[in-house]
Amino acid sequence: MMMQRPGGASTELRERGFEATLAKEFPKLKIAAQQYGMGDRLRSMAIAENILAATPDLAGIFCSSEACSIGAIRALRARGRAGKVRLITFDVSDLHVEALKDGTSDVMLVQDASRIGFEAVKSLVDKLNGRSPEKRVDITAREVRKADLDKPDIRALLNAALV
Repeated sequence: MMMQRPGGASTELRERGFEATLAKEFPKLKIAAQQYGMGDRLRSMAIAENILAATPDLAGIFCSSEACSIGAIRALRARGRAGKVRLITFDVSDLHVEALKDGTSDVMLVQDASRIGFEAVKSLVDKLNGRSPEKRVDITAREVRKADLDKPDIRALLNAALV
């Protein structure tokens, strides 16, 4: 597992959720390594290359942020392991989409940034107008696979994120 950095609430929640789901639903799978890329693409690539070299039978990599994901994509390609090691990425960039298209990545988890912004402004307006905003607004990340890339709702989600 490639992680963002210690102390980041959103990425730590992603990482804990991944670990909990793995333990509950796939107890035979073990995490071979857990390392922080510190939000740096080059450092994340070096970490991914080290993990790949140390674990020749590695089944997959989960990346909790954009920088980790980009580092892993580049490392898998550089080591000739693209398409051979399953890759789950978080966030979106042109490279993420390209990696889905060419099979380097299997799943890209994408947040709806427009909706997050809308809900934040709505909560602020509610508060300013004396109303109590909702305590929790759940905006689930979308799983995007290669087969989904031509779906209109996915294209709209990605286009909004890639602006």
